Amino acid sequence: MQPSPIIGQVLYNPIVNWTITLIMLLYGPALVIYLIFRLIGFQGYMSLFRFIEGKSVIYRLDPRVKILLSIVITTVAAITIW
Repeated sequence: MQPSPIIGQVLYNPIVNWTITLIMLLYGPALVIYLIFRLIGFQGYMSLFRFIEGKSVIYRLDPRVKILLSIVITTVAAITIW
């Protein structure tokens, strides 16, 4: 079944495409944050970022080493995905 010519004109119109892109760019991240707040509330959101002291090796590492380790792991994952 072929789409009607009117739908094709609307979907492939550059102005419509730019409008949809700008809406997604501007409201996309805000929508995610809004949905998180609606699902778990403010206290649940704050508990995601609460520091809990631990005794493992990762907790005892220097913060610079943790940042470097996360960059290395992210780079290796990005390279190996291709």
